[in-house]
Amino acid sequence: FIIILLALITLYQYLIGIGIPQGGVIILFIQVFIFYQILMLSKTTALQNFTNVIVTVYFVQIIYLYFELILRANGYEFIFLELFDKQHPFMKGFKDYNTAPKILTEIIGIRGLNSSMLGSQIASIFTLVSTILFLMLKQTYKDKKLFYNFLFFASLILYLLSMTQTSNVIIIIIIIFSLILRFKILFFKRNFFYTMLGLAAVFYIAISNGISFKQIIFFKTYTSEDFEIYLNLFLNPLNEYLDLTIHEILFGIGRAQWIYDASTDLGFFAILFRVGIIFFIIINLSLIIFIYDKYKYYKFLNKVNLEQSFFCLFNILAVIIYFFSLIHYTNVIELGARELFAFHIASLLSLNSKKNHSINNR
Repeated sequence: FIIILLALITLYQYLIGIGIPQGGVIILFIQVFIFYQILMLSKTTALQNFTNVIVTVYFVQIIYLYFELILRANGYEFIFLELFDKQHPFMKGFKDYNTAPKILTEIIGIRGLNSSMLGSQIASIFTLVSTILFLMLKQTYKDKKLFYNFLFFASLILYLLSMTQTSNVIIIIIIIFSLILRFKILFFKRNFFYTMLGLAAVFYIAISNGISFKQIIFFKTYTSEDFEIYLNLFLNPLNEYLDLTIHEILFGIGRAQWIYDASTDLGFFAILFRVGIIFFIIINLSLIIFIYDKYKYYKFLNKVNLEQSFFCLFNILAVIIYFFSLIHYTNVIELGARELFAFHIASLLSLNSKKNHSINNR
């Protein structure tokens, strides 16, 4: 029913001359369907195979990030600038001005990392998901604990070098979600005390050296002027949105008429302007319901199968992280990150498959 409704809205938008403004979202749906079919048609649908695919994807990206880090730290940043020219019509340009906390980037003399997907935000989101993945894996698969420990610390270092204010806010959101839904997160069960002790030590050292909580989380807003600049960047689209007609609010204005670049400022507003509030509400409400349904399924799995429970919980967290990255920029529905987002959604869908359920319970 939802797909039919969205198809009718899309058809109407096309007929009134604003094109197909939600192209990235539609491609996301298509890719979710394709990934889901691949997972289900695989000759072996054992959970370990799904996990290996995810590990391989993030492992390859970690290697690339360290490759980028080493080259840039040794003065070869120009290679990336020449290869990924900002003026290229079919891809994003490499950003040598990406930000990360100065206390970290000034040590090695470069700005924030880009990743193979080109962009500081997607690099920070990717390394955040990667850190959570390997932190959970090392607690779930004891036979590979040393390997996953290594990848966890490798990911954590990369996150510290590429973190953004958006990714830090998402961490706060994840903590709030965990408290509200009372996740029995595997990687906190046995090490909760040591984790809290370590965090307390980090904050004590930071505060004792004159570094405030605000400087750690919102490290780009040093002054009230900085805060005002960011506030205006988020309020300007809102003011423009309030000037739209009722019809434009309901069905969007497409791509051509919007004066703001689709990948800047507030990602959710970029989508809302393009597709209209009806399409926007249906998509977001469906995803929230989907996440909550998988959370209930996770609670069931947590009682009967810890490996499936891990797989379900990790993908829930990954989907939440990628979804909330739309707070700032729209990378998650663009080439590269969109494929990862689609794969995590498809992985959650695969857990509901009767075929997958029967195989995993043999």
